[in-house]
Amino acid sequence: SVVYNGFGTHFFKRESPFEIVKLYIPHNDFIFFLGNTDPKKNTVNVLRAYADYIDNTDSMSLPLLIADLSSEIVNSILKEENIFHIRELIFTPGYISNNHLPYIYSAAKIFLYPSLRESFGIPILESMACGTPVACNPVGCAPELLSVPEAGLQLKGDSSEQLARDIETLLTR
Repeated sequence: SVVYNGFGTHFFKRESPFEIVKLYIPHNDFIFFLGNTDPKKNTVNVLRAYADYIDNTDSMSLPLLIADLSSEIVNSILKEENIFHIRELIFTPGYISNNHLPYIYSAAKIFLYPSLRESFGIPILESMACGTPVACNPVGCAPELLSVPEAGLQLKGDSSEQLARDIETLLTR
């Protein structure tokens, strides 16, 4: 028998997620990213792309919620990349409880998961189960998971400029 990877049964679309969400970000509309310092997670490129999105968006830009990454690390990357002007739109609460993640996914406009290398990518499934479109690189199982266009968008390249365009594409669908 083949046993496929899956996600917890507590991952489903939450109709009123904002009481929990407010513990992490004071906005109802936001972009969500699970980051860490592993280079494969593409965190620096995400922050560059987010800066491009902010700099090129005519409308009100959505804030970015980054889980599992400290403010110190984010600040260091922003300074190193000379994009610290976006700091006020980035929220870094650190660790988000697994029990709270379904609320975060449900409230997010999009979920960024542009890993450069991934074995399976359970967060992609978790986000999809909560009804949030995913932006991810076509690596590992992502092409198979995102074979349904409503599920998200396979990124068209790994440049920050392209990721910024892909963010805008997903937000305007």
